[in-house]
Amino acid sequence: MRETPPPTPAVVVGIDGSRRAIDAALWAVAEAVDRDVPLRLVYAIEPDGAKSRDPQTHAQDFGTAECSIRQAVTAVESTNQPVKVEAEIVRSTAASALLEASRTADMLCVGAIGLNSAAGRRGGSTAAAVSARARCPVAIVRGGWVPTASGAGWIVTAADGDPDDTFVVARAVEEARMRSAPLRVVSSRRLTFADVHDAQAAEEGRRLARASLERSLGRWRAVNPGMVIEAEAVTGDLVDYIARNADDIQLIVVGHDRRHGLADITGPTANAALHGTRCSILVAEPHRAL
Repeated sequence: MRETPPPTPAVVVGIDGSRRAIDAALWAVAEAVDRDVPLRLVYAIEPDGAKSRDPQTHAQDFGTAECSIRQAVTAVESTNQPVKVEAEIVRSTAASALLEASRTADMLCVGAIGLNSAAGRRGGSTAAAVSARARCPVAIVRGGWVPTASGAGWIVTAADGDPDDTFVVARAVEEARMRSAPLRVVSSRRLTFADVHDAQAAEEGRRLARASLERSLGRWRAVNPGMVIEAEAVTGDLVDYIARNADDIQLIVVGHDRRHGLADITGPTANAALHGTRCSILVAEPHRAL
């Protein structure tokens, strides 16, 4: 019996015929080129009971999938980047197909609205499920970065004293290097009763937090002398900070096991804060050393 070889490493993009999926594919090109791996476009034809066994319906579904894949390939080829493009059409739910792909993928990329939005299905749950359970980094993409008046286009991550802070900052440094972007590392703490009633004490707390963060960033500045790496200490939740600065942020890098919870940054509150922006999210993979 001939054994099927395991899939080779790739940057995998979920395709569903939507504009957001093509945005995700374009965003992922740089990731594939930097890693020197193929860009694999995956379209999931979701089973639908007896309907999925109807040959005519199956042919229509496959034709729609092929058309969507061709559109994405054309968009990727228009970048003129040296990337190998692969395509895969599977009969599965979108979440299941991507989670299976995450076993060997270097990264998964999905559009921020989620898969199957073009087919009239709710797709936000797909991005949330994939982010929570994937075995590799997951990018939730809101389109390509367009420079604003500030021209910053920051990569932003958090360092709140979590065990995985060093790992997540390392992932953010990689993205900043690859995208030639400045990096801002934010230390945030919840607003307390004392903060509200003693502005001087609150400011002193932020100063001490920033000084500690500056010391921890010294190693990254030493090995990346040409990179802008800033430390910022804020009072309040990270989502609040993002909401205030979303127009100047191109990518947020968060840990899979952040203290404040993955749902904070991929849930409804963050989605509302980022609506209408081009601020994407990269969720680092769990329990893997760089």
